[in-house]
Amino acid sequence: MIDFLCAATQAADRARVQGLAAVPAPELAQFHARFDALLDHGERLNPCRSPPAGTRRRIKQSPAYNLIARLRKHRDATLRFLSDLRVPFDNNQAERDVRMPKLKQQTSPVASAPRPASRPSPPSVPTSPRYANNPPTSSSPWS
Repeated sequence: MIDFLCAATQAADRARVQGLAAVPAPELAQFHARFDALLDHGERLNPCRSPPAGTRRRIKQSPAYNLIARLRKHRDATLRFLSDLRVPFDNNQAERDVRMPKLKQQTSPVASAPRPASRPSPPSVPTSPRYANNPPTSSSPWS
């Protein structure tokens, strides 16, 4: 999959340099076929789990199978960077655009001020009516 994504990114970069709006159709069809073949191979290694006979409950699938199913379902969106060269391969630039305002946000001086050291609280005295006349002498009832 890594080799496939590297090759697809290089093809998109070549098409972008040539001034095209998308990767040429024959090359795009090859990438789609290769992507489907990779997903088929992954599905053979991570098959769908089926429920035991006679039950109708839903069986929890493995994370690998769920990823394969999502990639298969959203294939066009996953490979959109090949069919529309305005779409970047990753979203690093969008993350950078969001990160700068977040770094510039100032926190409240009250929230960032150091807290004064607190005094230890006095030992607790039972206030139950049960101990009103005879407070316990030790912490353990068996001593």
